[in-house]
Order: sequence, then structure tokens, then C-alpha cells
Amino acid sequence: MAIRTRSAVNTQSKVLRIHTYWGENINASFEYWDRSENISDTNHNVARIKPVSHFKMTCPWGPLPSSGTYASDPSHTDTFSGDREWVIGSPSTMLAFAPGPPSSEHVAQLADAALDAMSDQVPQEVDLTNFLLDLREMGSLIPALQDNMAKTVSGGYLQYAFGWAPFISDLKKLGNLSKSVHDRLDWLRNTRGRSVRLGFESSWDNNEPETFDFSNFHSYQLRLGRVKNVFRAGGYLFHTLERLSGIEGELRAFSSALGLTNPSAVVWERIPFSFVADWFARTKSITDSLKLQPFPGEWNVREMSHSFKQFVEYDIYCTGSGYSNFVGKHVGTIFFERYTRGQNLPVSSSFLTTTELTSGQLVLATALLVSAAK
Repeated sequence: MAIRTRSAVNTQSKVLRIHTYWGENINASFEYWDRSENISDTNHNVARIKPVSHFKMTCPWGPLPSSGTYASDPSHTDTFSGDREWVIGSPSTMLAFAPGPPSSEHVAQLADAALDAMSDQVPQEVDLTNFLLDLREMGSLIPALQDNMAKTVSGGYLQYAFGWAPFISDLKKLGNLSKSVHDRLDWLRNTRGRSVRLGFESSWDNNEPETFDFSNFHSYQLRLGRVKNVFRAGGYLFHTLERLSGIEGELRAFSSALGLTNPSAVVWERIPFSFVADWFARTKSITDSLKLQPFPGEWNVREMSHSFKQFVEYDIYCTGSGYSNFVGKHVGTIFFERYTRGQNLPVSSSFLTTTELTSGQLVLATALLVSAAK
């Protein structure tokens, strides 16, 4: 199968008429464009999941002012007529500011999570063993929290992050446990012997302030607006699980939902600061893979696939010009959209991870360092 690539740019020839302060009439011809697309896929692909890569860039440009006041002499003004649209750069120029896809390591981590989710007969809701062990320590948490808050903010934050927050979260999950387990059992009984579609989704934003400066006759700045990233994975499950009914079925399901079938994860969680190792190695994925499934029988997920969708928006402003009234003008908005789809799941064969720490992990790391220095 040959890879085919198709590209298209929507362009129009336009003319801007400039009547200068000095009495000249100038017709400035330019190529106006507002959309650029590129699609790559394969010819004659009969597979159910067809790999594809699609990138689109759209730029609805704003209107150029009807006149321009000279920055060097406010009494001098040029007037404009005809096609008065801002066009600050060619598609190839703007393409340089397009964000890239997530790193292969990040995608592999998401694929690990998807594989774990689709492999679980009954997902774990609560780690009951560690919950009960932590319950014995709740009595000391209140005075400890008060004492730590009185001494340092970092100490109080750590007490909340590792004491109260997990405890409150587990309490909420325990309150809904019976319904979620019975719903899962009903689903397993209804889908036994049939092919059903499984899905996994993870989304994240990246709205940290970000700007790019460049020049093209005038000076411009791109300012990050909205960002949306979505990773999806799926497959077709066929299972013939047994012992799904009666008291035995409920006991098996509850044991899995309460984390009693994953002793390796329980041991790992009890090791102090094991979560820090999870930031740099795929330990959670490995302990999850050691989980014992509660029901005997076939559990086969086939025709797995993954996709990534990205939407990024930048607002563009004029930051410098020979015309004083151009400065600060909203020139337009540029939208980058990316979509890729591939067969199978790109899980990593590496034990170590190379992704950057998230903002939440950085806060925890800082709090740990500050507390350790006290």
C-alpha cells in the first residue's frame, strides 16, 4: 500500500489601494489565503482501522484600518481602499508556529493507561487495604495538620495531599461502589459471547501563557488562546467469562473493585515516596499488569487503535509599525488542528520515562524539598 499525500491552500488574488499623504495612488497586489490543509493516508487499505494524518491551519484575518497615521508625523495620513485585509505571512511562514504532537513517551504512557483500562474485567475503585491502614492514622491527622500549618505552608500542603485528600476521595468512591460493581456485572453478563467496542479517552489542556514575536513589514505577536488535546484508544472485546452470577460473582467483582486482587500495588503504595519513582519510571503500569483478574474465561481485545486530536488557537496583534494607529490592533486569529489515527497501541518498551513533570508534580516536589530542609 502506497502512502498518498494531498495538500491544498485556499488563496485569492487581491488588490489594496493606497492613497498616500504625498498624493500618490498605489495598487498593491497580494495573495490572500485563509486555509491550508495536508492529509496523508494509504491507498487501497481494506483494514477496518485506516491510519491517517490530517493537519489544518485556518486564519480568518481581520480588516485593515481605513487609514494609517504616520508614527513620525501624526499630521501625515495614508488612506486605504479596495481589499483591506491583514495578511501577515504565507502559510509556510505561519506553519513555523504550529505546535507539535505529544512526545512518543507521552503517547506511550497514555497507551499504557488505555491497555490497562481495556484489560480490566472489573476496574479497581478503591485500594481497601491501604484505606484501612490509613484509617488508623486519621486520629493523628487533625493535630498534625494544625501543627504543620502553623509551622509551614509546605508541611500543611503535604499533610493534606497525602493524608486527607486520598482519604476523602476513597470515601466518595466507597459510597458509589455497590452501584458501579453491579452495573459492571450486568454489563459483563450482557456482553458475554458478543463482540463489543471498548473505548478510552484522556484529554488535557495547556493554557500556560505563550507568545511568539516576528516581523513581516510590521511587527506582530502571537498570543496563545485555547488549547485542547485528546487521546483516544479503542478495540473490540470478545469474552466468555464464567462465574458471573450469584454470590460468588459478586464476591469476585467486589474483591477486584476493592483492590484485593492486586497485592503488588498494595505493597508498592506502602513504600514511602514510591509515587516519586512513578514520575520517572513505568512502575504503576507494571504493578497494574500484575493484577489478578477475578473471573476465569476468555478475555480478548482485538483490532486496537489509537488517535490524537489537537486544537490550538492563537490571537495575533500588531506590536510595531510605521503607522501609529496600527499598533495594538487585533490582526486575526490562527487555528491549528491536528488529527492522527493509527493501528494498535504504541506502548513503550522502556522502563524509564522522559516526560517533563506536570505542574502538580512540581508543587509536590517543591513542598517535599522545603519540608526536608526544615
